[in-house]
Amino acid sequence: VETNSIPGSNAHANALATQRSKGKVVRVCAQEDHLELHPKMTPPSSQPAASMGSFSRSHTRVVSLNALALFAALGAPGVTAFSAPSMLPAQRRDLGFSFGRTCARAAGLKVMALRDKNDHRDRESEHMKRMIKDFVTQRAVQSYLFTLEQVGDRNDHEWIEGYEGHQGLSNVHAYNALRCSWKEYLNGMLRLPEEIVTKKSEYYRGGSKDNPYIQPSVMEFTVTLSPRKYVNTIMDLREQVSREWVGDLELIARENAEHWRHHLAMVTNGTDPEIGLQHRLIQPSDTDSSLRLDNYDLLEKFCTHVACTQVQMELASKTADEHQAMWLKQFMEDKSSFSSTDTRGAGRTFLAHLLDEPPRISSSWRTPGDSDIEESEVKLIDPLDIAARIMAQRQVVAERWIEALEETEEDQLNIHREFMTSCLTSFAASLEKLMD
Repeated sequence: VETNSIPGSNAHANALATQRSKGKVVRVCAQEDHLELHPKMTPPSSQPAASMGSFSRSHTRVVSLNALALFAALGAPGVTAFSAPSMLPAQRRDLGFSFGRTCARAAGLKVMALRDKNDHRDRESEHMKRMIKDFVTQRAVQSYLFTLEQVGDRNDHEWIEGYEGHQGLSNVHAYNALRCSWKEYLNGMLRLPEEIVTKKSEYYRGGSKDNPYIQPSVMEFTVTLSPRKYVNTIMDLREQVSREWVGDLELIARENAEHWRHHLAMVTNGTDPEIGLQHRLIQPSDTDSSLRLDNYDLLEKFCTHVACTQVQMELASKTADEHQAMWLKQFMEDKSSFSSTDTRGAGRTFLAHLLDEPPRISSSWRTPGDSDIEESEVKLIDPLDIAARIMAQRQVVAERWIEALEETEEDQLNIHREFMTSCLTSFAASLEKLMD
């Protein structure tokens, strides 16, 4: 707010408050004494004293005008400018302190509201980033387990699955399967020392183990388990999967367009001659990660699930759309597209079923005001509108996840920096003890 004194007035001075909001300039002209710019201004001797009745009426007028000034200063729509009437200095001085306190209190409340809103946005942004970073770490670990299983390295496979209680992780086709955050998983594994484990293996010479006359021979061998080697491999895979997912998430817009094209073709012609070309957006190559297609399927499903949840919450926050939020929640539970695991194509199947749903009319009874008579209220449920909202939100989620995945390399460098710092700190502490 900029204030400029306008000279040439003995009774009072005007203050110009300027606030820019959404590209528009709002100007407020108010008593300068009310803004407490010159509290020691002396009144002209020719002005008569005001009676209690005139003071009361003037008090009411100025309080109302001060309220308009407050709304205009805080950016209230529809309030552009006003000019307060002249008052006696005593009245201006008494009302000036009150108006100053009101302005400060209202401005403080607005600052607190904006701060809370910004904090909520920051928490939501961090939650979105943590979701995709946990998921990409999970899929990197699963890709490593798949490779170990293919080459027959059961020792490393069993150790990684046993770390933090992730037995059976290699067979899970779902998200949110990591039992801790991605940072805790990598930091904890990086700080574990090597282990040398002695294992025993039975083998049968000259026959099978089902032969009761042949006794098994036992062979002992040692295995070196190196958690730091595992975590470095997982980080390399994490970077590779992140790069792939940045490109995959950019295909969400094409997926949405393909859904609408197929739906329009089915509604118009009853058949889709290009059905065989649907969802062939990825052509795997030899340089891709081992679970490339499964990763894309889960990524699309996860993105659709998050978008559905956010759209449902948005609808539930509005009284006029609460019925649509309840219908969407029930539809998600009935289809079980997101709760079921080990199913492929769940994300696109859910949207296809939603587009095929016809509009519905829901009726309910309500009692308006203080009346005892119930009235019937009819509301429309539009699945096509809900599907359009979900597809648009999918693109928003995809854009936020792309920003988070582009931080993968820096995140892993920070993990190594923290590890090196902790090692140097421990070494310095040990060295001080030796010197003492």
